Amino acid sequence: MENTSWNTSISNIQPNSIEIRGYDIGELIGNVSFAEQIYLVITGELPDKRIASVFEAILCASIDHGAGTPSALAARTAISGGAALNGAAAAGLLTMGDHHGAAVQNCMQAILDLSARADQANSLDSIIVKNIEAWKLEGKNFPGVGHRVHSKDPRVKRLLEIAEQNGLKGKYVNCVERISALLSEKKGKPIPVNIDGISAALLCELHFPIEFANVVFMISRIVGVFTQANEEKTTMKPM
Repeated sequence: MENTSWNTSISNIQPNSIEIRGYDIGELIGNVSFAEQIYLVITGELPDKRIASVFEAILCASIDHGAGTPSALAARTAISGGAALNGAAAAGLLTMGDHHGAAVQNCMQAILDLSARADQANSLDSIIVKNIEAWKLEGKNFPGVGHRVHSKDPRVKRLLEIAEQNGLKGKYVNCVERISALLSEKKGKPIPVNIDGISAALLCELHFPIEFANVVFMISRIVGVFTQANEEKTTMKPM
């Protein structure tokens, strides 16, 4: 008979016993925050208090951004048509792509690449300027700067403060700030660091796995998406 069981290093479930990444669930409950446990499940390591503080701040920063975002609109539309709350939230989650909620990974990759090249050339600004020209020729925009609502994103300012307090405002944060400054100078108008850019830079500082960069945003925003859908259901007429 074919063996259909799965092996996993994430959890170990036995009669009367639950382990998450080698930690007894009873030891985790009440002793680590939800953010710390998310970090543990994804990375396999419990974060120290500095990393935990910054990681939790990133999660807090993205929890909701109004009814006009694609994910909130999709969730509201789905539940207005009669979908269940989980179905509406799933509809919202499926809207998250390169232009909404899933730019963090692209931004993280760009920051890592630029920083590595700058380390070799010992000239961050010149590397960024060359890339700005290349992006322009390709008709691309850097995914971590500019915002359709905020000329100065309040989330970015607070995240930078928390990163600095915890000694985690390093070269990757500097990289995204220089991108913003040089683009603003070139275009003659403010091109601020946005939530994707600062989240990406800080996840680089934490050496967080890049393949989970967008997941961090999605974990945070799904709370807002659920709540937007429920508000639609409880306060608005169907359809």
